[in-house]
Amino acid sequence: LEPMLETVRRQIAEDEAAYLRRLGGLGVQVELPVALHRPVPTTGFFELPMHQLLAYYVDRDASPIGKLLSATKRMAAQVDQVVVVGSNEYLLAAQMLMEACAQPRFNSLTRGQRGSRPRVHFVSTSADNDAVQALLYVLANPANSAFRAESSWALLSFAAKPDCPVLLSFMDAAESEDCGSLAQSRMMAIRESGGTPSEMEAELELELPPGLTPFTSALSAIGLAPAALLGVNIMKLQEGALAMAQHFREAAFCNNLPVLHAVASHLVRTRDRQSRVQTDVISMHAVARWANRLLASGRTSSGMRADGEPELIWQIVSKRSRFDTLPRFKQKANMQGDPATGVVPIELPDTDEASLGQLLQLMMLSQAIQIKLCV
Repeated sequence: LEPMLETVRRQIAEDEAAYLRRLGGLGVQVELPVALHRPVPTTGFFELPMHQLLAYYVDRDASPIGKLLSATKRMAAQVDQVVVVGSNEYLLAAQMLMEACAQPRFNSLTRGQRGSRPRVHFVSTSADNDAVQALLYVLANPANSAFRAESSWALLSFAAKPDCPVLLSFMDAAESEDCGSLAQSRMMAIRESGGTPSEMEAELELELPPGLTPFTSALSAIGLAPAALLGVNIMKLQEGALAMAQHFREAAFCNNLPVLHAVASHLVRTRDRQSRVQTDVISMHAVARWANRLLASGRTSSGMRADGEPELIWQIVSKRSRFDTLPRFKQKANMQGDPATGVVPIELPDTDEASLGQLLQLMMLSQAIQIKLCV
């Protein structure tokens, strides 16, 4: 497989010389416009962290990440609740970051306990009337409205169609007195690449880069906007993803984590069996769901069966707990691989943003490699 893998790596990652020129562009003004405006390739997720970080460090205020951070900072200071409307696929990426990085009972905490960060509610574009009405009631009757921010809410649209009943219902409610005032600074829209501009009078509207799917958009504005509202260190997330991209580009195949994951999963699939990601780490449950949906979407797009009995289980484990260990709990020993049961651990040194960024990039790279191995 080595010649094929080398071809795949070249297809996914740009050549080394161009890569070094891109990094060198940070200090070379002449090459900077080329580095910033080079089109993102079809595997847009791979270069996305580098594009976003490079643009941010060169011109913080004008960069997409800089604008997003400024808008979410203002929004967090003005409101106590944020409603995010989008398809189930897009919402999964955002929910994953919330579950993995925020306090597990974040929405149940007081504003002070949340560090003055707003509660975040995810609403699918396929939600029914009762689900929308229930949330509208909560928005209109905040538990504590002693402070102005605690009686206000904001609206984020994730690639929702302009005629979506769910989105329109929240926009209608925003104009009524029942749910308070929704100023322009409390609306944000993110549309798909080439999509029609939103009809919302949003303070900030961003367009997703080309080459992304709902499942590879976790490190785009889709995942980063809610994460920034929650106080997640989105720069560390992207730096972790960039570190994994460099590892994929430079490491020998025998030690290359995305390649090893992809090849093992591919070989299992050639026997009409499947691999699955699972975890006992509560904060990683949504990550496991996202990874399984991501890998299943790759199998479908490559014409392979998306079902079949699992033969290989990738178990996400962590060396450290997020909180201090209680006296009656003992740290579980790190799970070791067991060829007899087909369980292979993916061991994280921590559950922080940098480790999560590496894990997300690993899974997206594995999916891209598997798709190309099936061609």
